[in-house]
Amino acid sequence: MDKRWEGRHILHAITGGIAAYKGAYLTSTMHKLGASVQVLMTPKAEEFIGFRTVESLSGNFVMRGDDHPEWRRASHVEAAKWGDVMVMAPLTANTLAKMVSGIADNIVLDTYLAFTGPVVLVPAMNTAMYEHPSTQRNLEMVLAYPKHIMVPPDSGYLACGDTGKGRFPEIDKIIDYVEYAMVEHKPLQGKTVVITAGPTRHFIDNVRFISNPSSGKMGYELAREAWILGANVILLLGKGSRVDAPHFARVEYFDTAYDLVDLLKKHLQHADMLIMSAAVGDFIPEYHEGKLNRREGDMVIHLSPAPDVVKTVKSLYPHVYTIGFSAETASGVERAVQKMNDKGIDAIVYNDVSRKEIGFGSDYNEVYVIFKDGAKRHIPYGTKRDISRSIWQEVIKHVSDG
Repeated sequence: MDKRWEGRHILHAITGGIAAYKGAYLTSTMHKLGASVQVLMTPKAEEFIGFRTVESLSGNFVMRGDDHPEWRRASHVEAAKWGDVMVMAPLTANTLAKMVSGIADNIVLDTYLAFTGPVVLVPAMNTAMYEHPSTQRNLEMVLAYPKHIMVPPDSGYLACGDTGKGRFPEIDKIIDYVEYAMVEHKPLQGKTVVITAGPTRHFIDNVRFISNPSSGKMGYELAREAWILGANVILLLGKGSRVDAPHFARVEYFDTAYDLVDLLKKHLQHADMLIMSAAVGDFIPEYHEGKLNRREGDMVIHLSPAPDVVKTVKSLYPHVYTIGFSAETASGVERAVQKMNDKGIDAIVYNDVSRKEIGFGSDYNEVYVIFKDGAKRHIPYGTKRDISRSIWQEVIKHVSDG
């Protein structure tokens, strides 16, 4: 279950393409997240997947037509009033063309025309069909309608044997867009947010380096939530991170603390906010060209202090609202406050890395958000996705309150 999805009403329209069976996986995922999912199927969709399968995955019966015995004639109007978001997945070229023309000849199109909420389009079709000028014109027209967004199709091997654009997107990607549509209030609209995530790597020789266990998951979730709240997101990701490059942010990679400083100088000039969740190494080893050989016996690696990345960029870009992260053990809150004051930043997030069930590498966390005016908020144990939502909620509220 996911708190944001619990109790939400999703209208899921499945239209008649080979990707209809993947639509069933989407139905199942949204149901597992806690949403109440009402599936609608076109007659052609039933040629690709049985409605009984979809009923078992949604926990609800399928709307297949106004003459279905479980629904009265005005069922499409009732469904449209009930739904919070309508998801057209998969969306065929045929149904898209009918949407643009205002045709209402099945339960999906009837309901679409009566629905006034956010609509998420997930086109899936052969590459030539997707790229045809008629399809592109229809997409351009429908995306000009209020509250309509599109999940861009993936590229890859298609059912017809071709390889190209038009593939049904990964389920997680669609879920991101549906959640984006759910959250209609966008407090970060028009803001540019830079987020750093993952570990630094400082090389000892050509093949070995000093790093840390940061996975980049916390920064990834903070970037995802910033995008959902309307921000233009730039994610600076350590090359040792264990997350894939997301679709919702512009991504650039760094190795060393010096690399990160250079990237921040590149992006902060026009940014509004910076969240420094990257785990930047405190020490940099002396570099040895080539590969050190253990047959040489004991050796000493000399370490020098790394640059203070947060302090450096805050002094250069004082206009950027800057939030640091403090991964500490004993006396963590006091140490985090000291760091915030020393670096001159606006807020800091503290988490206790001595606890194995949270922090580095884990999908869970528990943090304190501390502001320079002394305000402090405890965010209890939860998934990093939930924690990121709460961090943004606290930051936006604090900034709004002045």
